[in-house]
Amino acid sequence: MPDRTRPGGSDLISGSLASVPDEALMAQLRRHDEAALRALYQRYGGLVYSIASRTLPESQDAEEVTQDVFLRLWKHAAAWDPARGTLAAWLAATARHAAIDQYRRKQRREPAPGPLSMDEHTALWETLVTASGDDSDRQQRVAAMLQRLEAPQREAIVLAYFYGMAQSEIAEHLHRPLGTVKSHIRQGMERLRQIWLAQEGTG
Repeated sequence: MPDRTRPGGSDLISGSLASVPDEALMAQLRRHDEAALRALYQRYGGLVYSIASRTLPESQDAEEVTQDVFLRLWKHAAAWDPARGTLAAWLAATARHAAIDQYRRKQRREPAPGPLSMDEHTALWETLVTASGDDSDRQQRVAAMLQRLEAPQREAIVLAYFYGMAQSEIAEHLHRPLGTVKSHIRQGMERLRQIWLAQEGTG
């Protein structure tokens, strides 16, 4: 597998592979053509990293997942079936699952982490709603966890993550002080994390 910390080879610099379709690059990749891998990394590396970083707020973790995804592509190029979807969609799904796995591993290594930042709250929410099962399973799981929160916490979190409202908008909508809304979201997300970790430990 090529060293992706260095720029692409001369074939990429010349642009000879820039317009080659994904299917053709994957055919080359199945023959362990490193130039094809570099071309695909140049084409989709940003997408994979962006998806990983939604769940993993630390750039080092997102970079590790990105490398893992392309290493998997290198070793298991035949796993992609063009009849079932585009390569971009396959890489996006692979990145999402790899990021969730990485997040779970970190949680197991750090059983008692400190309070989460707002970015980490968002990452945790992404994990909760994509962690397992089909859409109906996820909705039921998240709904059940939300029901275990105190009503003010649940209300603020629903407005923030289901309706996309900013904290200042939630404060105005609920006629509550902004500091109270921030506290309800922070405490509610901490409680959701505890519930999720307990379920993972017994799953």
